[in-house]
Amino acid sequence: MIRIIRAELNRFAKGRGFIICIALTIICLITHSFNLFGRLQSLLGLIESTNISLPDGYSVSFASSYTSIFTFIVPFLIVSIIGSDIGSGAICNLFGRGIKRRTIFIAKYLTFAIVVFALIVSSGLISAILSTVVNRWGPQFHISQVLRLLSTLSLLAFSQIAFSTIPILIALIVQSEALVVILYFVWSLIESISASVMNGAVAKHESMQWITKLLFTNFSSSIESLNIDKSILPYAAISIVCSIIACLTIGTSIFSRKELM
Repeated sequence: MIRIIRAELNRFAKGRGFIICIALTIICLITHSFNLFGRLQSLLGLIESTNISLPDGYSVSFASSYTSIFTFIVPFLIVSIIGSDIGSGAICNLFGRGIKRRTIFIAKYLTFAIVVFALIVSSGLISAILSTVVNRWGPQFHISQVLRLLSTLSLLAFSQIAFSTIPILIALIVQSEALVVILYFVWSLIESISASVMNGAVAKHESMQWITKLLFTNFSSSIESLNIDKSILPYAAISIVCSIIACLTIGTSIFSRKELM
């Protein structure tokens, strides 16, 4: 298992997917850390220049836009790590070594999880450092804030991994890499709209509000809040764990039955 994960990480690092993901991450990181989107709005006359402010190091990762930037990165990770060699048939080389399909899929999934986790946590920390250098850390520095930042980034990473369940399963079925990327964005839109509709539908029914707390859009925005609603954490944990288990279970079943060229 470990050898396969190392091989997958090495293959990813040498592929075009790695270059695309790193480039997108750097662009999003700089844009987010220096509030370039706000500056663009000012140039277009959409907001007053006096309303532009740089985030400080502590709060830079506690913003709804932080998670949204990975919407443009994760689909390329799925294609590069999960779908590329399946679609090309290159994965058949592993079958000749007597490695079970279940082991291969789990190794690929763990590789994907490792890359997503490393990317989100490292970019969050770098963004915090950049914002601290340009602006400041915050009103006061406490080690508890660093621990809070690390725990939030880690939880957001697991959230992204869990959210990718449906797109990963799609990547096992669909042969086209471009179609996988498009369907990822479609899935993101569907989940976001569903969350908004369900929030309105159950607003008057308190007994049903727990359902909406299980949706990624709802609990991720709460996680990123500086004043986090801790009551949402159990629902986030349940949603993440169930999604990961479902992906491993269903994904293994699909991959085991899939006909490869």
